[in-house]
Amino acid sequence: MVLEYSFKFLLLGSEGSGKTSFINYSPDDQSNIFDYSDCMGAKLAHNSNYWLEFGKCYARSGFKNRDMECFERACELEDDNPDLYDDIAWEFYSNSMVFDRDKVVEFCDKALKLDPKRVRSWYVKAEALKLLQKNPIAIKTFKKVLEINPKVAYVWHSMDMVYQAMGNYLSAMGCFVKAAEIASNKKIAR
Repeated sequence: MVLEYSFKFLLLGSEGSGKTSFINYSPDDQSNIFDYSDCMGAKLAHNSNYWLEFGKCYARSGFKNRDMECFERACELEDDNPDLYDDIAWEFYSNSMVFDRDKVVEFCDKALKLDPKRVRSWYVKAEALKLLQKNPIAIKTFKKVLEINPKVAYVWHSMDMVYQAMGNYLSAMGCFVKAAEIASNKKIAR
């Protein structure tokens, strides 16, 4: 059975040009893959957001090398933007087709170096460490999230799961109770 999967990506033309174009591509038809060196104007080629979006499209289509080329180009253009690194880490984490746990940790570290208060970066890094079975480091990383915001139920729940995997059932139960307490308080407040 051939997977029939394709989508369009909208390219906005240069400011004021009023031009738009669509790029179709599909995993089954490599010829539809765009060559960004040919199709992108000077404005687009120097915009990190476009490279980020192209990378996301490639990642979601399963083109692992092409997505990294786009993500790396975006980072070259804007290496001091923690949002960019955070978005790339999230893309790797949330997309099971290209989930490279080491890359998730790498991009989270870059975002956290620029902004150490990024809850999502700490959380995604901890989840990736958990899946890499680096449980003690994952616990420390989850605790960083809780230092910033102790009322995040899903972090307490994730710590519960890690403690269970480590065989530390007493700590796991404490985290489970805390997660349930936070979650029930949110429901009552509504």
